[in-house]
Amino acid sequence: MSENLRPLTALLLAVAAVEAAAAATKALDQSAWIGYCRLSEDISKIEANGRARLADINSLRKNSETALRLQLFALLTPSEMERTKAAALALWLQEKSETAADAGLKAKAGQAIEAAAANYYAKGRVDELLELMLQTKGAPHGYLQTGDGNNCNPATKSQNKIAIVECSLDRKQRQSGYSKPGILTASGLGTEPIPTAKGATKQTNTKNCNLLKVNANGFGAEEQQTATSVSYGGGLFEAAKTDAERTGAPMASLKTSSEPKHKIRKDAFITMDALDKIDTSQHDNQTDDNTAAAELEQAVTAILSEPKSSGQQTPQANTLKLFSKPISKTIERFIENVEKHPLKKGNLGVTEDIKLGYITGVPTLTKLLPRVTLAVTRTKEKLAHEFATRAPDEDVKATGEKQKECDKHHASQHDCDSKDFCSYDKTKDKGKSANIMPRKPQQMVSL
Repeated sequence: MSENLRPLTALLLAVAAVEAAAAATKALDQSAWIGYCRLSEDISKIEANGRARLADINSLRKNSETALRLQLFALLTPSEMERTKAAALALWLQEKSETAADAGLKAKAGQAIEAAAANYYAKGRVDELLELMLQTKGAPHGYLQTGDGNNCNPATKSQNKIAIVECSLDRKQRQSGYSKPGILTASGLGTEPIPTAKGATKQTNTKNCNLLKVNANGFGAEEQQTATSVSYGGGLFEAAKTDAERTGAPMASLKTSSEPKHKIRKDAFITMDALDKIDTSQHDNQTDDNTAAAELEQAVTAILSEPKSSGQQTPQANTLKLFSKPISKTIERFIENVEKHPLKKGNLGVTEDIKLGYITGVPTLTKLLPRVTLAVTRTKEKLAHEFATRAPDEDVKATGEKQKECDKHHASQHDCDSKDFCSYDKTKDKGKSANIMPRKPQQMVSL
């Protein structure tokens, strides 16, 4: 080599060494850091998503309570039609509740809590890093740039945005209901903001930022660090000690990652994905307004259980006879009326006047059910005994007197119905509308 070229060669080598040492001082292109903002924003949905899933699971618990209330109402009401409706709905909802239990849905409430915890921990790590990177700037240099390339400026934050990118770095006001995170895929959380291959991709050459300088006069300026690389943001990316080049976490393939350094992100993905897959729709009490659910038709058929005959109606017709269109609204109104059924203080262990819908908890309702069953049985036995011990001549005499009383009230259905031994038949001729009956249907248990 010519002696004249040696100084120039030495200078070029020195410059190259300085540039290599300065690799980690390069700022991050906007196309890279917006991926971390997107991650932060989508994780914010998990709190509300967890609430939505818990509400769905709680509705399954309510199915069990509603089924018990319907059983109680079926025992208490004097109306045969209402008894049949209540019994059919009770069977339908009880089967729904049991299939939900078999599917382990009630136990999945813990998944909603775990998802919120894992994801907010992950969000805290990325938010802290973004906040720190945002503050690390001095014009025209700064870690977060407003674009890609060399002609950009350090980004600033205004309200919920960094530059023009949505990035609140805070807990957001929760949305209503469930909203699937846009970053969630079958295998991970979106794409990699920083490539998984070690290098200086997506870094702006002329914009410096010493926050991530881990070689030369960076972290090792005074004493050499022992770690071969430094991890940032809970494993979002790392910078190598030897050359400060960065390696991004495999965000798109977290499902198959086994690296401990990616655990925070993988936990977030696994729990977010599990939350998304919780489906309670096949176990709820919803049915189409025009076509009853097959399970409801089966429940109606089981309750009616009439012997087959030439005039027997189809399960669909029987169901529509009980629950007219719109079916779901009819069922909803019926259950609302059931829950308004009053129970009187002092009867069946009830300590205060209360409506059936205000008695909550499966254990409480379960305890009440055998009490009502026993009370109904006792009342039935008492009535049977009264009929069996009544003298025949008393019945004949009473029948004549009662028929006269009924005839007095033939003109008014209201007056006729006020007598517990008369029935009103509007299809008969005037003057013959009131008929005596042995005994009007009575509510089996007085509450």
